[in-house]
Amino acid sequence: MNDERNNRADIDKYGILSWVYGGIIAAVLLAIMFFMAAPIS
Repeated sequence: MNDERNNRADIDKYGILSWVYGGIIAAVLLAIMFFMAAPIS
Protein backbone atom coordinates (compact mmCIF):
# COMPACT_ATOMS: atom_id res chain seq x y z
CA MET A 1 0.00 0.00 0.00
CA ASN A 2 2.80 2.41 -0.89
CA ASP A 3 0.96 3.94 -3.83
CA GLU A 4 0.66 7.29 -2.04
CA ARG A 5 4.41 7.46 -1.42
CA ASN A 6 5.17 6.51 -5.03
CA ASN A 7 2.73 9.07 -6.39
CA ARG A 8 4.24 11.82 -4.25
CA ALA A 9 7.76 10.78 -5.31
CA ASP A 10 6.74 10.85 -8.98
CA ILE A 11 5.22 14.31 -8.55
CA ASP A 12 8.45 15.55 -6.95
CA LYS A 13 10.57 14.00 -9.70
CA TYR A 14 8.48 15.06 -12.68
CA GLY A 15 7.43 18.39 -11.16
CA ILE A 16 10.70 20.01 -12.23
CA LEU A 17 10.73 18.21 -15.58
CA SER A 18 7.23 19.53 -16.31
CA TRP A 19 8.54 23.10 -15.91
CA VAL A 20 11.54 22.33 -18.16
CA TYR A 21 9.42 20.71 -20.87
CA GLY A 22 6.87 23.53 -20.56
CA GLY A 23 9.60 26.12 -21.14
CA ILE A 24 10.95 24.18 -24.14
CA ILE A 25 7.48 23.83 -25.67
CA ALA A 26 6.78 27.54 -25.10
CA ALA A 27 10.10 28.51 -26.72
CA VAL A 28 9.42 26.23 -29.70
CA LEU A 29 5.91 27.66 -30.15
CA LEU A 30 7.27 31.22 -30.01
CA ALA A 31 10.00 30.33 -32.54
CA ILE A 32 7.42 28.78 -34.89
CA MET A 33 5.20 31.86 -34.57
CA PHE A 34 8.12 34.18 -35.43
CA PHE A 35 9.26 32.02 -38.38
CA MET A 36 5.70 31.73 -39.72
CA ALA A 37 5.05 35.46 -39.31
CA ALA A 38 8.35 36.57 -40.87
CA PRO A 39 7.45 35.80 -44.54
CA ILE A 40 3.97 37.33 -44.13
CA SER A 41 5.27 40.61 -42.75
